[in-house]
Amino acid sequence: MDFGRIIGRAWQITWKFKILWLFGFLAALYFNSTSSSSYRYDSLPPKFAGQVEQFIFGPFFIPVIVGVLAAFFLIGIVVAILKVIGRTGLVDQFNAAEQGVRPTGRAGWAAFRRYGWRMFWINFFTGLPGFLIILAAFVPLIWATISLLLGLRKFTFYNLNADPTAFLLGIIWFFPVCCLGVIVCAFFSLLRTLGERVCVIEDQGIWDSIKGGWRILWGELGSVFVMWLFIFVINIAVIGLIVVPAILLSLLFFVPLLFSAQILEGDFTLVGLSSLICLGGVIWIWGMSVASIAETFFSGCWTLTYRQLTGREFGGDLADCC
Repeated sequence: MDFGRIIGRAWQITWKFKILWLFGFLAALYFNSTSSSSYRYDSLPPKFAGQVEQFIFGPFFIPVIVGVLAAFFLIGIVVAILKVIGRTGLVDQFNAAEQGVRPTGRAGWAAFRRYGWRMFWINFFTGLPGFLIILAAFVPLIWATISLLLGLRKFTFYNLNADPTAFLLGIIWFFPVCCLGVIVCAFFSLLRTLGERVCVIEDQGIWDSIKGGWRILWGELGSVFVMWLFIFVINIAVIGLIVVPAILLSLLFFVPLLFSAQILEGDFTLVGLSSLICLGGVIWIWGMSVASIAETFFSGCWTLTYRQLTGREFGGDLADCC
């Protein structure tokens, strides 16, 4: 394995054919939601605290929660499909560049139409084990937290005396199971990465792709681990490249915000909201720009690694791509 040449070749293709960045953007999409629960009812104005409490114990609380979860699920499905479009296009068009064919958006879309559903199910089946383990880590903790907050005991709705025992047991259960889930996710992500390339490059079915990825992963474990380690280190640098400018931008936005709050005597809702929206937009654009290029490069590294592991030669001069 010529890792130096693989890395150099992947970067050359990434930088020369910028249409690949579009597929990298789609592949880099993620669906994440964070929220803060640091506010308590007694920290809110009495009027709003009463409205929040009335809503939580009212008849519409559960339907609203179910509706929000359903919306999140649908959005997650859409994002998953977009990611599959990106991942399929990257694998197919990187392989095409190695064969002397110029990558195009139309060809990447055609690859998705041919391999898309197979790629989707490969992602689903290889992601399922880790998801179930992490879910098993979270469910007892979430249920114990709800029970504690509602003043319940031992996961039942019959005793109204709060008992933190279940919550503590949930924490003890959470950390080791979650660590196991992360390890399983990392292993199956390698299996998925190789299986995707078996699917697209070899034109194999779902299970044949997974089995082919397993044979390569197990048979060439050392080479695969070296490439994974390299990408892991570069990924840390990419995260730093995104986070450090985001912190600097945040400081640049929040210092004027604090001054405006003093000028407006604490009433900075409009200014603060506008600043946060602008800040979020700028950080998102910067982060996705870097992530798109990085995802394109990483996908190229894996595609070229797969080609090497299966006995294929490096392509010719990229200038010859018509």
